[in-house]
Amino acid sequence: MGNTVTGIARIHRPIAVLSLFSALSCLLMLWPAMTFASRSAAIDVLSLKMDKLDAEVLFRKDRYDTSSFPITIIEGDKRLTGRIAVKGSFTRRFPKKSLLIKLDKGLSWKGQRRIALNSMASDPSLMREWLAWDLIRHLHMAAPEARYTRLLINKTRSGLFLNIEWIDPGLLSRFGLGKDGEFYHPVDATFCGDLSLANTVGNPGRCWDKLSPRDPSFDSLIALAREIDDTPATDFHQFIQRRFDVDALLNWMAVNTITSNGDSYNKNYFLYLSNKTGKWVVIPWDYDLSFGRNWDPVLPYPENILNNNFQYYYPESLGMPTAFKKKILANTHLKQQLLRRIAALLGKKSYQGIQPWFTPAIMTRRI
Repeated sequence: MGNTVTGIARIHRPIAVLSLFSALSCLLMLWPAMTFASRSAAIDVLSLKMDKLDAEVLFRKDRYDTSSFPITIIEGDKRLTGRIAVKGSFTRRFPKKSLLIKLDKGLSWKGQRRIALNSMASDPSLMREWLAWDLIRHLHMAAPEARYTRLLINKTRSGLFLNIEWIDPGLLSRFGLGKDGEFYHPVDATFCGDLSLANTVGNPGRCWDKLSPRDPSFDSLIALAREIDDTPATDFHQFIQRRFDVDALLNWMAVNTITSNGDSYNKNYFLYLSNKTGKWVVIPWDYDLSFGRNWDPVLPYPENILNNNFQYYYPESLGMPTAFKKKILANTHLKQQLLRRIAALLGKKSYQGIQPWFTPAIMTRRI
């Protein structure tokens, strides 16, 4: 009996050691995933006090109502006063509105005087917009911080929002771009911030807001549009290298491709001419309808744009076919750089130190 047991032990000892080794190997392989999964996404808490009737009206406003209500942010012993209003465009039709809080002069909450709370109302998962900004951070782009924020109004939970950092000279300076450059944003309502000559010369104020400096001159933007128009596609890589932050531009296009965010090329971005670097920098914006947004024309608005399904069938040319984007994609050098960046993010090839981001295993850990 003893010999039998000893024999069995001798047979099973290598198997046991091998099994233990396999288990440890699996554990080591899974350790990054376990470590990542053990970290919950940070959630801030923003506690507001406001008139009871104002609080009830806030989420029932008419779509075009731009009125604001007085609020007080309660944070420990601190009391920060300001006003709150509904912000955004299509999201105004959802029961859960996006909100903008402007604190009184000299006051700030977590370093912000303006607090922009995106409702994520088109996305039942409440993840896609955060993931888009996570991708942008992954690429070290000049872009706002995005933090989950739980809103309490009069001590009652009023939803989970995404707090998008306000883009201002302080943000630009943080990324080494300086504060004294020229800062532009396409006018959302006109859909014409495409850098075409036709939409820039003549009446640039119809298509562009000049955020700083606050003067009426659009000369630099007009000169850029003329250069874009004059430069043939075959030489466009030289023009881009000379006039733009190439990484910022091509990473922006890579992000738009992976997130299927096609309406960025004529309205949803910022453009900054840095006096410090002497180049134009694209700053990404507005990713609430990203990651395979499904559009169904049969359903009534706004249900027809809900992100209930993932769909990925867009090429790198997705979205508005602006002349600027067309010339980039028609230029062999620039298109190859763009495709290599996308391939690196997909974990297919290495390129310029870009780490894989959009792979099944990594995305599973991240979610």
